[in-house]
Amino acid sequence: FMYVDVFPPTATVYTVTGLNPSTTYNFSVNAINTMGESSYADNNKILTVTTGGKFGSSL
Repeated sequence: FMYVDVFPPTATVYTVTGLNPSTTYNFSVNAINTMGESSYADNNKILTVTTGGKFGSSL
């Protein structure tokens, strides 16, 4: 699954919706701007959702 979205340049937080409880998700982050596309961040985050509610992660 690949999720793509457009953010304002000042965005520091993104909320992912529609995640399932007790499921592992791998997140990789990169950016695209007028200078080109960045490499993916080296610090992939693994998040396991164990309860309902909203989860967010700083970029």
